[in-house]
Amino acid sequence: MAQYEGIQLEGKDSNTMKDHIQSSHNILVSALYNIEPLLDQMIASHLLTHENYCEIRSEKTPPQKARKLLEIVHLQMNDREAWRFVECLKKCKHHYPRLKNWLAEDIGIKRGPTEQKLLKQASTLCQRLGHLIRPIVMRLFSNETVSQYELDIVQGESTLYCQAQQLINICLQKGERSCQRLYEALREEDMVLAEDIDDAEQTTSLSSHSPIPQEETQPIPSLLEDLRLKCVFGEEVQLQQAEKELIREVLSQFQLDTGRTMSLNVCEFGVLLGLLRKVVQECLFELENTEDVQQLAAVIHMFLEKTNNTERLRQKMASVNFYRLQLSRRAKLLLQLLQSSRADCRCGKEVSQQLSNVCLFIMRDCLAETEEDASEVPTLGIMECLQRLERNKRADIVILRELAELWGDGAEENFEKSIPFIAQLVKDTFPLVDAVEFDAIPVWRGVYRCHPRVIKRVTSFKGLPSRIIQKVIQPKSLLTLLSEERTYFENQQLLDEEYTQLCLKILNILQRVQDYQSNKLPTKLNRHLDKQYVAMEIRKLLTTEDFGWTSFDSGMRARLLSLVDFEPLSYNRSLFLKLHYDTFLSLAEYLKSNDRQRFQFVFEEVHMYQCNGELCRVQSVRDPVNIDGGMEEVFQISTSNCASFMIQLHCRGYVDDQYFQCNRPLLYKLSNLSGTLQEEAEKVGTVIAKQAGTTWIREHPDGRLKEITERMMQNSGVTIEVGSCCFRVNSWSAECEIRVCYKDDMIIATAEQNADVY
Repeated sequence: MAQYEGIQLEGKDSNTMKDHIQSSHNILVSALYNIEPLLDQMIASHLLTHENYCEIRSEKTPPQKARKLLEIVHLQMNDREAWRFVECLKKCKHHYPRLKNWLAEDIGIKRGPTEQKLLKQASTLCQRLGHLIRPIVMRLFSNETVSQYELDIVQGESTLYCQAQQLINICLQKGERSCQRLYEALREEDMVLAEDIDDAEQTTSLSSHSPIPQEETQPIPSLLEDLRLKCVFGEEVQLQQAEKELIREVLSQFQLDTGRTMSLNVCEFGVLLGLLRKVVQECLFELENTEDVQQLAAVIHMFLEKTNNTERLRQKMASVNFYRLQLSRRAKLLLQLLQSSRADCRCGKEVSQQLSNVCLFIMRDCLAETEEDASEVPTLGIMECLQRLERNKRADIVILRELAELWGDGAEENFEKSIPFIAQLVKDTFPLVDAVEFDAIPVWRGVYRCHPRVIKRVTSFKGLPSRIIQKVIQPKSLLTLLSEERTYFENQQLLDEEYTQLCLKILNILQRVQDYQSNKLPTKLNRHLDKQYVAMEIRKLLTTEDFGWTSFDSGMRARLLSLVDFEPLSYNRSLFLKLHYDTFLSLAEYLKSNDRQRFQFVFEEVHMYQCNGELCRVQSVRDPVNIDGGMEEVFQISTSNCASFMIQLHCRGYVDDQYFQCNRPLLYKLSNLSGTLQEEAEKVGTVIAKQAGTTWIREHPDGRLKEITERMMQNSGVTIEVGSCCFRVNSWSAECEIRVCYKDDMIIATAEQNADVY
C-alpha cells in the first residue's frame, strides 16, 4: 500500500482524500441531484474524459449518475485528482446547498508547504520541464525517491508533458519529502528555470502597485450585484440575472481575480465561442473599461443577445481552452504600465510627455516581438512603429488604423481613447507560448496557412554554459527585488541604485558573451561605475558584430537597448524597473545553449485531402535535437476529427555560422497531364495524392523529375507548380504526432503516434 508522507487524516483510519470522499458516499449521492454543473466544471478543468462523461450521462436517475461519478473518482483517479474533484465541487457549490457544511468543514487532510507549492505549479512544470524530466527522474531514482516500477511508468509515457505529469503525481502521492526532493533535483539540473518558475508565480500573485490607490478586489457576488457595462458614448447596459450567473461561472471556471486587472485575451475568448473576431473587437472597443471582468461580461452579453441560448453558451464555455487565453509575463507587466499611465491621465496630472514615453516603450516592445529583424526598432518613433507593424502583418490592421488616427494629430486628449487599442495589441502580441505553435488560418476550401503564434528567430548564437550564467546572474536576488516595488515609491535613491546594479549585471553578461564568442579570457569590470558610463558601454557592446541580427536575437537586443533608454527614475516609472528585470530574466533564459535558437522547421500550408475535417493547430511537443548527423523534432497536429491531409514545410538554420534553408525534396503539382506523361512522372517521383485531375508528386533525390517536368512544360495545357517538401498524413484521431528530420540536405517525416505518413 502506498505511503503518504505528510498527509494525515485526523480521527480517521484512512489518510487520503479518496478515502474521505468514499466515507462521505451517502452524503454526496443525496446532494448531487443535479450533476450537470459539476460535470461541466470537471470537463473545463480537464478532469473528466469524454468517455466518462457519456458513461455518467447514460445512467437513468440522478442517484445512479452520482454513484457512477464517485465510482470513477475512486477507481480511476489518483489522490491529486481527487483533490481537484473537491475543488470543482467548491467552484459550483451554490448548486449543492446540502454540501455547504461538508465543503466548509476542515476535513483534516494536511499537506506540507512543498506539496501545496507543487500542486499550484504542476501545470507550469509540465509545460516547461521539457527534456529536463529525464535527468530529474533519474536523480530521484538514484536517491530511491522513485522506484523502478514508477520510473518505468514515467518513461513509458509518449510525451515529455505526460512524463512530467506522471512524475508530479507520484511525488504528490508520496508526500512532503518526495516533493522537496523533486524541487532539489530541478534546482540541481537548472537553477535559472527553477527560480524563473517561482518568480512567475510571485509575479502573478502580485497586485498592481500603482502610485494612486487601487480599488480592492471584491467578492464575486458583490461585484456582480453592481456590475454595469458602460460604453464610451455614455450608454449603459443593464445585465440580466441569467447573464450575471454566467459571468460568475466563467470567473470561477478561469479562477480570475475580480479586481481591475487585465490578464486575459478576452477577444480570443469571444472567437473561441464562435463569434467573428471583428464583431468581438467592436464590442470590446466600445467599452469604457478594459478590465477582464468588464470585457468578459460584454462578450457574454453579446453572445446571448445574438443567440438567446444559455445552454449553448455554457457548453462552449466548458470547451474553451484556457491556455489559449493566457498572456505572457511580459504582457501582464506592459498592461500594468498602461493602467498606471491611464490612472495618471484620469487624475489630471501634467504627464503628457511621460504618457508619450510609455506609448513609445510599449510600441517598440510590440515591434521587437514581431519583427524578424528588429535591429532598427530602438531608433523608431510611434508612427514609424505602426508602419512597421502594418508591413510585417503580425498585428491587426483595425487596431493599427485606429491608433494611427488617434496619434496622427498629436492631441493629448487622444491618449486615453487609445488605451483599449494598445491593450489589445499587447494581448495579441504576447500570448503565453512555451513551445513552437502554428495557428491554422483558412485561405481556401480545405487549405490552411500555418501562422506562427510568436516569432521564433534563428541566429548563429551558440549560448553560454550554465556555470557562466550562474556566476554572473545570480537569479535568486531577483525574486526579492521583483516583490518589493512598494519600496521604490518611498525611496527614489533605492530605485536608482537597483537600476544601476541591474545595468552593471547586463554589461557584465554581455561582456562575457563577447569574450566567450571570441575565445578570450573574461574581462574584469569595476563594480562602482556610474550608470551613465555603464549605459554607454552597453550601447557600445550591442553595436559590435557579435550582437548583429544574424548572431544574436534582435528582439532581445532591442529590449536591452530599451533598458538603457528608459531609465525608471528619469521617467518617474518604477514599473519600468520591473520590466527591465523581466528583460534580464528573459536574457538568462536565452543565453542557455539550445538547438532551437539555431535551427527551425517552418510549417507553411496544410491541405485537407478527401475529408471534411478542419485543421486546428500544429505545435512542437519535443524540442529539436541534433542526433545521428541530423536534426529531429516531434510535432503534434490537431484536427477536428480523424483526417487525411498534406503538409508543406521547410527548415532553416545555421551550420558552422553559415545560414541555410532547405525545402527538399520538392513537391510538384501536375494538372491536365495525358496518360503517358502521368505514367512517366510517377516512375521518377513519389505520388502523394491524386484529386480532380491533379497529381501531387514528391521528387526523388536523383532529380530526374525536374528534367521531365521541364520537358512537359513545352506541351500546351499542362500546368506545373513547384513547392516545398510535402508529406501526406492519415491520422487515426483528432491529435496525431509526426517526427520530422533534416539530414543530408533533405527533410524526412515519419509517424510517431496515431498516424500513417506517406
